[in-house]
Amino acid sequence: MSFDQPTIPVLAAALLLVLAGTGAVAGTALIQGDPPEPTTEKRPPSDGANFTVAPEDHSPGAGTPYIMLSKGEGPWGDSEGLETIDYYKITTQETQFESCTPNDAKAFGIDRKNDAGGTKTDTALLSHMRSYSVEGRIITVEIYDEGDLGGSPTYLNRSDETVAKLANCVTAPSEKGWYQFTGYVNGTNYDGEFQEVTLYSKYYYICDCEDREAAKQTLGPPPHSGGGSTATPTPTATPGDTATPTPEATTTPAPDSTATPSPTATPGQSSNTPTSQSNTNRDDPATATPTGTAAGSGGSDGTEATATSAGNPQRTVDTSTPTTPTLAEGPGFGALAALVGVLVVGLLARRR
Repeated sequence: MSFDQPTIPVLAAALLLVLAGTGAVAGTALIQGDPPEPTTEKRPPSDGANFTVAPEDHSPGAGTPYIMLSKGEGPWGDSEGLETIDYYKITTQETQFESCTPNDAKAFGIDRKNDAGGTKTDTALLSHMRSYSVEGRIITVEIYDEGDLGGSPTYLNRSDETVAKLANCVTAPSEKGWYQFTGYVNGTNYDGEFQEVTLYSKYYYICDCEDREAAKQTLGPPPHSGGGSTATPTPTATPGDTATPTPEATTTPAPDSTATPSPTATPGQSSNTPTSQSNTNRDDPATATPTGTAAGSGGSDGTEATATSAGNPQRTVDTSTPTTPTLAEGPGFGALAALVGVLVVGLLARRR
């Protein structure tokens, strides 16, 4: 069997296509780990990371550029990062990627040490990209390995930031609410071991809202934000915390709070009536008005520092002087003594 001369180039071309196809399939089969699939589950943002997603237009259903910034050392554990990156993957909840191409990537790279602002990068991942795939809510990127022709591998340290900006091919969710992305990267770390890192972004809002604070008013707080309340709870006052005076500190006098002398003495009362010494309130040293309550009639809890209520007034008896008349008291007694003295003198004179 003989072949014409043009047949050889055709066979060579076919062989190259087969090899190319085999290499593509092998590359896909070699992806290790557990890359995430799209989900609507609302997960807590990753601890120790700052993965943010920012659409330029937050309106529902808007076709708008999206900026994605991923950084943070927390998810890396004890690892220093990936010496060789193999694979990137981004999934969304409801955001759609429609026919995105590398030309739609206005930025896609690594900001070394996370020291540049905005979407500036030090390493352009497009120049290290082996393949690129977009399907609905998924974007995947494969990075060149050491043995690949046509490109070189690159690395991702734990202190670096991955930056991406997609335009002209991203459509926001049609319903207002809070949404997030999931980011994934794998490769070989500096210990020569396979490592994969999955990040859950912070929540971004979709609504016709002026800013994030307005979105919180419209949508409520983002999921897993601890309620989103920034107000400090007002402590409940307890009886011991209030400044209201206790009954012992009340000094409102009753109508009979001023001591009134009694016109007559009552036997048996002198042991229970106060002396002329003033009786002040122990709980309020500034009050010096004597009370109208007898010292022996109050309880032992100190509440008797207040005046007796008007419904049961008591009068204080003055017992500072004896109430029994003496021989030297009474009207006309002095004249009678003088008369008796005169008579005694006269009788003595007659006897002489």
